[in-house]
Amino acid sequence: MSALAPFDSETRRDEAECLAIAILNFIASNEKRLVQFLDLTGLQPNTIRSSARSQLFLRKVLDYTAGNRALLAELERDGDVRPEAIEVARMRLVPQMETEASANERGSHALSSRRSVLH
Repeated sequence: MSALAPFDSETRRDEAECLAIAILNFIASNEKRLVQFLDLTGLQPNTIRSSARSQLFLRKVLDYTAGNRALLAELERDGDVRPEAIEVARMRLVPQMETEASANERGSHALSSRRSVLH
């Protein structure tokens, strides 16, 4: 079974992250693809590994992939990844980021409210 095996519609967040990392490995396995990716992102080869720890970066990898028809075709042909799986994975990475942002906003608002009560 390929490391880029198809994911069904029940893809969980960790599977979405794994898919993004597998796609990143697929990109890195071809010098032309890697150079194009690095040029567009401004990353250096030595910073990819540390960047891949970020869920936001992994979402950006999926966004990049979804917008690149040639890469999508290569992934489907050589990596056995359907474009639909990429879309599902993109959606799986959004909720947590939005939840974290909302929690930060609520925390900030609550802190502001406490300050106004204290002053």
